[in-house]
Amino acid sequence: MCSELAEALEHVPLESILHHAKRHDFSRWLKARSMFQIARYTRGITLADFNKPERVRTYLQEVLRQASDHDQAGVVTDLATGTRSPSNRFMRIGTGSIGGKARSIGFVSGLLVQEGLIQRFPELEIRIPKTVAISVGEFDRFIRQIDVKLLGRRDDPEIRRVIMQARLSESFLAELHEAYWALEGPLAVRSSSLREDARFQPFAGVYATYMLPNNHPDPEVRFRLQRAIKAVYASMFARDARTYSAAHPHSAEDEKMGVLVQQIIGQKHGERFYPPISGVAQSYNYYPIGPQRADQGLAVIALGLGQMVVAQGSGVRFSPAHPGVLPQFGRPAQVLESTQRQFYALDLSSPLIDFAADPHGLLRLYDLDVAEGDGTLALAGSVYSVDDDAIRENLALPGPRAVTFANVLRWKAIPLAEAITELLAVVGKAMNSEVELEFAVDMGDYGRSPEPGQRSKVPRLYVLQARPMASQDPAPVHVAFDAFDADETLIRTERSLGNGIIEDVRDVVYVKSGYLSAQETRAAAIELREIDANLRAHGRKYLLVGPGRWGSSDPHLGIPVDWTHIANSRVIVETPLRGELLESSQGTHFFHNLTAAHVGYLTATPQANARIDESWLNDQPSARESALVRHVELEQPLRIYLDGRHGRAVVLKPARA
Repeated sequence: MCSELAEALEHVPLESILHHAKRHDFSRWLKARSMFQIARYTRGITLADFNKPERVRTYLQEVLRQASDHDQAGVVTDLATGTRSPSNRFMRIGTGSIGGKARSIGFVSGLLVQEGLIQRFPELEIRIPKTVAISVGEFDRFIRQIDVKLLGRRDDPEIRRVIMQARLSESFLAELHEAYWALEGPLAVRSSSLREDARFQPFAGVYATYMLPNNHPDPEVRFRLQRAIKAVYASMFARDARTYSAAHPHSAEDEKMGVLVQQIIGQKHGERFYPPISGVAQSYNYYPIGPQRADQGLAVIALGLGQMVVAQGSGVRFSPAHPGVLPQFGRPAQVLESTQRQFYALDLSSPLIDFAADPHGLLRLYDLDVAEGDGTLALAGSVYSVDDDAIRENLALPGPRAVTFANVLRWKAIPLAEAITELLAVVGKAMNSEVELEFAVDMGDYGRSPEPGQRSKVPRLYVLQARPMASQDPAPVHVAFDAFDADETLIRTERSLGNGIIEDVRDVVYVKSGYLSAQETRAAAIELREIDANLRAHGRKYLLVGPGRWGSSDPHLGIPVDWTHIANSRVIVETPLRGELLESSQGTHFFHNLTAAHVGYLTATPQANARIDESWLNDQPSARESALVRHVELEQPLRIYLDGRHGRAVVLKPARA
């Protein structure tokens, strides 16, 4: 109704609007038109607030559209041709399940309304992005054209070629065409399979996501969105996805693919598109430090698109209950050592995308000076003052730039920490589990004055995805280090992830040196992938030890392996890289898969009061050895104890016969 009135105002004579506005304020005029629910938007606004008469019409249209947007929050619209509306926030196409990701974001959309979260914080509204959920019914029709068994014997390029040549149904394309016009700006086309985001099924980050600029001047060219949908279908049959699926006790035939099309949150800066804040929040913190508590959760935020957090694990990490406490920035000089140095943005200069190339092909890394030129570093950035060894929140000063988000976390430019705390509590209670959220922030008119007659746009926090955190083994394990002799201990640490007792691991794979160049870490990644594949083929889990951040795609920060390359590991150990004590990995997809598969994760650094008996490992006969990596096959299994409650772990050498 609101959106229809906004369009109708185009035809209402301006004289009529002004006549009523002179006699009453705008809220009374809207009430006279049976618009009681939005009168509050205009209460107290008069003609004196506008410098031009035509701005009155523009203002009222914007108010009506805002009210319509509010009315549509939490509503799932089953799209039939001809029913689209610019205010539809969540539209569904087709029959059958919409898959895990879509189901969770629809669930959150309803919760925001039911729990009154949309405007709980006046300075930061909470929403989901405009979303089109494509059900698995279209996938069922589409895949009947293809010999799926034959796909299993082909490589990835051939699989993609076969699937891209198949046709989507005409009825589906008609509905997609209707829904598409409600989506403006860059789009993310994401997988939403039946397994994704389920509590005990870790399929996070396994299938493809395509980001589309959606800015070609020809609308029919932009509608090649349909090719992105088929490319997502193709990712289900890619080698890495099949390998990952084989490592989990689920039938591949039961998997079906839904697709999620979402507006990307952000702003355009020249040929770049990105948000000032993106991040991930978890309701349970496996690495609480100082005043932080495990049950108070964890958040990681970064400047730019969320790839920086979910793939590289980089960003500012904080507990929402203690946003001003940032242990990673213990000393001012440490800020420069651990700060985000680059940010991800979508490159808008290429309106067409090659779906045979890397799905992330249009994501680009930019240095912080680019963000400063765009004006986005003002919210996130600080300056290191060399003269007095201090961090200042004043970009007018000279000195190295760092991303600290002090203006948000310490000075509370927006109530981000409070909103995250509330979201985690509400969503966690509704899902009856620990939860993980992905989000992005649009700062609206923050720091800018709207033009006369334009309604100020409040900053918004958009929930992009919600899923249960993987459950841990409920059986408590207590690790008392004093109970074990030093001679029988291979590894001990006071910082670990996971809970349980493991007594079936006889293989140890470790990187022989912690002093590796980026070229050497890449070479080690190739070897580890080969060893993992061989051990998986023989049904043998293993203990993996290596330097730096596991799960990081940056070869300077660790061994750049995907989760699928080491998915057969049972316990992973993180050691210092080039003598540096890096903060532990927090790459979202990596850690979600890690915990869902019940893989132990040990941080073996001096910070964690850890020790490793490297001499004993080196004395064991090797099954495979190179200049970088060594594989040891033991006659008897290791004994591994993971104390999830206290974050401790110990790995004992095989019992002597």
